Amino acid sequence: GGGQKTAIGKDVNGRGWKVGLLDPLDRNKIIKVIRLTNASVETSANYENHFFYKGKYYGHIMNPATGMPAETDTLSDTIIVKNKDFKFPSTVADALSCSFFILNKKQISNVINRFKKPIEVILIKKLNGHLKIYNLVSNS
Repeated sequence: GGGQKTAIGKDVNGRGWKVGLLDPLDRNKIIKVIRLTNASVETSANYENHFFYKGKYYGHIMNPATGMPAETDTLSDTIIVKNKDFKFPSTVADALSCSFFILNKKQISNVINRFKKPIEVILIKKLNGHLKIYNLVSNS
């Protein structure tokens, strides 16, 4: 995992708490702002913890099928769950975030729909040199 946050209630203006998602290519920029009310959020990404070996980039999130660092076009994924839907919402968001980092959009949609609870996933991918943001929401 990376950035865990839990929002309880609303801010002083009666709106959801603002959480900024960093641009994976420029961590000084916020690429998207989300608002949370009674929800937990977790972001996983490889841009904080990584290394280069023989000119190749390796992130810290491992693919359990290969035992090697994940090779994916996903730069970050953010999971949002409602606090009331899970006994330990931050833990659920954390587990899903790490797992989803190596899955494709269809696989992620299949998993979140099995929960029968509202789950939102924000994927930031690098495709053809450009960032693309995908919002996936469960069918609950």
